[in-house]
Amino acid sequence: MKPLAGESGDSSHPASWPFRNLGDAPGWVCSLLVHAALLIILALITVTHQFRDRLPEILAVLGERERAPVAEKLETTFQPIEVAEADSSLESFDAQDLVSSLSLPLPLEETPQEPIRVSTKTDLISLESIPTVGSPEFSGRTGVGKAALIAREGGTPESEAAVALGLQWLANHQNRNGSWSFNHTTRQCRGQCSHPGSLNNCTTGATGLALLCFLGAGHSDQTGEYKRTVFRGLKYLLSQMKSSHRDTGNLMGRTARRGRRGGNEGMYAQGIATLALCEAYNLGHSKFLRKPTQDALNFIIRAQDTSGGGWRYNPGDPGDTSVVGWQVMALYSGRIAEMDVPQQTFDGAWAFLDSVQSDEGVGYGYRRPGATPTLSAVGLLSRMYLGKQHGWDPTNPVVKLGAKRLSVLGPSAKDMYYNYYATQFMYQVGGDTWISWNNELRDQLVAKQDKKGHAAGSWLPTCPHGSRPGGRLYMTAMSILTLEVYYRHLPIYARSGDVPIDGGDRPIDF
Repeated sequence: MKPLAGESGDSSHPASWPFRNLGDAPGWVCSLLVHAALLIILALITVTHQFRDRLPEILAVLGERERAPVAEKLETTFQPIEVAEADSSLESFDAQDLVSSLSLPLPLEETPQEPIRVSTKTDLISLESIPTVGSPEFSGRTGVGKAALIAREGGTPESEAAVALGLQWLANHQNRNGSWSFNHTTRQCRGQCSHPGSLNNCTTGATGLALLCFLGAGHSDQTGEYKRTVFRGLKYLLSQMKSSHRDTGNLMGRTARRGRRGGNEGMYAQGIATLALCEAYNLGHSKFLRKPTQDALNFIIRAQDTSGGGWRYNPGDPGDTSVVGWQVMALYSGRIAEMDVPQQTFDGAWAFLDSVQSDEGVGYGYRRPGATPTLSAVGLLSRMYLGKQHGWDPTNPVVKLGAKRLSVLGPSAKDMYYNYYATQFMYQVGGDTWISWNNELRDQLVAKQDKKGHAAGSWLPTCPHGSRPGGRLYMTAMSILTLEVYYRHLPIYARSGDVPIDGGDRPIDF
């Protein structure tokens, strides 16, 4: 029989191997095989030890890749978004689908930062030497700058612990699509926390308010332990922004759209959500946020009452002081971000405040001259943001008298809306009056925060302005923002020592 292909004619020596067995092989072949086996074993041992030694480093690298800044993902996703037709919108856009497509995990809970332990030896830290992150105005929200401002302006480890616990509560009550709702029971809470709000449809306002708390503590879409929480919240806001014709930049929410009358939360939601976008851009300068932030600001600019200079519930309505306050804060933050905000918009807001002021600008009413404590706090703070060129600094007699009157009234045990605005105004004024005000309100808020159960980190709503519609989420966000006052914004007017507050002998008539 002929040999098979590949075989030699000698069946005792297959062509596939030159030797029948190792016994037939020369000595040098056996030596080569033995030494090769030893070399392979030694190599395996060496690689195993190196891998074991570098395992933590490798895992860390993998972890960093998994936690890569979401801004990179966002930029590739949102930069191309352009409205092709005048009547198109993002209303059908599903933020949850986009988040899933980016392969970002959606944790049910986030771990808050540990409370910052600060030294009272602030003379060792020069605020001027603090490196800035994002806009210089926001340099106090992280790192050494934050610690210095907490110590210098009157924060405590207890107040920072309250902020951290509050942020954890907010993160635990974020909806799966990235939003928050004033009816906070719509997610895993399921009624474990009492006092939900009734504004189910005002999700842009609720989301903006919650985001401001995280941004205020230095968490952006790129940095911080809550960066995914912030990212998802921003994604939701952008998914809700209208993008057609004159509606471009509309964040008023479902119940109030341009061209039809809506609820009284419309321009409130616009101002709050726009402020959140401005602060997010200011903090991280993420490119994907610039255009929608400018669009949101443009909507506020277009919505201003052309005759009176104010804003109210719907675009073009004659203004009221409460709604005006949120728009002024958003526009001011937009200007810090070097967005395009016309001076005539600020001039219009100034003219509106002129129309509702009393006592030469110390007191403010709702839609006509008056002097209620809450609206006076809104008006005074708005003047501070708008009025640098008008001489509205802590040495201005009107500012000093306004601070004196608020100081005599003191913080409210129930009205968080008043506390929120008055605290910011008093902080900008500074001096002994600020120290006294802060010590009282800070300790009051820390003591009233829920510390046990599912509600831990939140505050029971007691505010006559917003408690019923805004509920526990509203009260919690306003309390957190008030406790972040030390570092949310640097003082508009440089501190040059304590500024004495002297209201003179004029009567206090709030």
